Order: sequence, then structure tokens, then C-alpha cells
Amino acid sequence: MTHDAAALLVRPASESDAATIARLAEEAGMGVLTPRGIAYVAVSEGRVVGFIRIVEAGGDRYVNPIVVAASAQRQGVGRALMEEARTRYGALLFVARGSAVPFYTALGCERVGRERISPALGEDCDTCPDLATCSPVPMIYR
Repeated sequence: MTHDAAALLVRPASESDAATIARLAEEAGMGVLTPRGIAYVAVSEGRVVGFIRIVEAGGDRYVNPIVVAASAQRQGVGRALMEEARTRYGALLFVARGSAVPFYTALGCERVGRERISPALGEDCDTCPDLATCSPVPMIYR
């Protein structure tokens, strides 16, 4: 199914989106997400095709995480979610999986030092079983 980025609706997540968000996180290999932050979903043709969660720590706002359904990748969903979050919150910090760095760089994100990432969120990487293969990169989206 093709998702027209112009036809995407990004809206705050509701309680009825919780099961879909949990399923998308599980499918992305993230396991069960700890409840925190504010989530937004991308909806196409009445279906949630991705979500982004914004978490505040140490006075900064973080993307933690962003997930796009496999069937909707490379169709503008991730870009729409990131742009909506930046419009709402301003500069966003996050730790990108190494394989996703080209996407974020094309979006205009920049690498930052690990010290810019709140220890409260950086510990997610430290305890992740995929740390060795993930090659995490701290970034900012201004």
C-alpha cells in the first residue's frame, strides 16, 4: 500500500492507539516501551502507520522513539512525524540507529556529542541488546 505523504494526518495519540503503538514497537524490535512522554501518530487511509514519542529530560525534548510500519517505510511517514514534532517542540535530540543516520542527515539533522544526551535516556542504549550492531549516533534536529 502506498502512503501519500500529503494525505497523512499526524495527530496526538489517543488511548485507542495504544495497542497499535505497542504492536509497531514490538515489530520494530523494541519490545515493550516504558510509558513516558507524549505520542503522536501518523494516519493514512484510516490506519496508524507510524508514531513518534516526545520525552522531556533535563530541559530538552527527545524523540524516543520514532517507528514507521514496515509497509509504510520510504513513503514520507518518518519525515512527516519528525517535522510535526519539530514544529510543536523546536529542537529535538535523539539517538539514531546507525543504519538510520542517512535518513536523519537528509532531513537536516546533525550529529552531537554523547554528553548532549540526558543520562536518563542514554541508558536505553547502554542496556539495549542490539548495542553492538546498532552503532548509535546522538543527533539533533533543529
